[in-house]
Amino acid sequence: MLGEDDVSTREIMYDILDAQQHDPTDPTFQKRLYDRQRKREYRKQVPHEMRYLKQRIEELEAHLAALQAQRENQITSEEKSALSISWQVVATVFEEEAQHALIENQALRERLHEMNQWVYEYVQQTPP
Repeated sequence: MLGEDDVSTREIMYDILDAQQHDPTDPTFQKRLYDRQRKREYRKQVPHEMRYLKQRIEELEAHLAALQAQRENQITSEEKSALSISWQVVATVFEEEAQHALIENQALRERLHEMNQWVYEYVQQTPP
């Protein structure tokens, strides 16, 4: 298998044949050679990046597993039972809050009605 900086025999042979057919000082040839090298480097870069990202995923998953294990060890069984609230308790709390909201809504509507009456009476009493 080729190393990171190695090029294949096919690439070397192509470069030799191309150099034999063209003048090495020709700017067009130099530009084509430069572009070819850049494309080769780019083709190498993609697998290297994939390898790096896969390795980074493994590192992060290991770190996550360690943090989760540490967190599990910190929470005691009493804390776990205290944290688990039954759905009935939650439903009761929501029902009580809804009842308080309805009572407050009714009180505010009554106050609004009283204020409307007061404004109406005040407007009736004041001369134009």
